[in-house]
Order: sequence, then C-alpha cells, then structure tokens
Amino acid sequence: MKTFLLLILMIAPFLAQSQFLTADSVNNRVKYEVVVEQPGTKDILYAKGKNWIAKTYKNSSSVVDLADSVSGHIFINASTETNFNAENTQVNAPAKRGMPVSVSFECRMYFRDNKYRVVIDNLK
Repeated sequence: MKTFLLLILMIAPFLAQSQFLTADSVNNRVKYEVVVEQPGTKDILYAKGKNWIAKTYKNSSSVVDLADSVSGHIFINASTETNFNAENTQVNAPAKRGMPVSVSFECRMYFRDNKYRVVIDNLK
C-alpha cells in the first residue's frame, strides 16, 4: 500500500501539468481549442482580438484571412519564431538555451457576448 501511494504521489505532478490536445477527426492533425468567459460585448471582444493581432504581428493585414465584425469572426494564417529546448519545453525560452524554430499555424477566433472561442490548428 505504501508503495502504491508513493507511486501515485510521484506520477501526480506530471499528470497535473500535462496538456491534452485533440486530433481533428477528418485529417488527424493536432488541434487546440479553448472557450474563454470574458465580460464584454461581442464588438468589444472583437476589437480586443484585432488589437492583439496588431500588437503581435508587424504586418497584421498580411496574416488576417478573414475579419468580419458582423459575425464576430477573425481567421489568421501566421507563423512565429520561438526557441525550443528539449529539457524545458516552455515557449519563449531564452535564446541561449534552445534551438530557433519557426511554427506556422491557422487560428480562428469566434466572438460572442461575454465569451470567445479560439481554435488553433494546421501546425507546421
């Protein structure tokens, strides 16, 4: 019994930090999807999404495929540079501690009153 409890205590931290990514049933690619509860109208949340894109990308118009304020949808097709470290897989690791990697992806944002959904897929 003590061995079992010790084993559980040793495994629990790894399970608590793991993230589960789903695979798209059509093409079997990894997809990350999250729904966030956020106070605000659809228009305010949409404007915040556009503002985030403008701050994140130098030429935001080149990454935006669709921006429809009426329906509250923003679709982007972008890439970003990050450093990957096999020992510590945190994003934005210090440059001296990792290998530079370019990641391209598609991101779809759907805004409604008091919530929004972000879907990231087609990672390359």
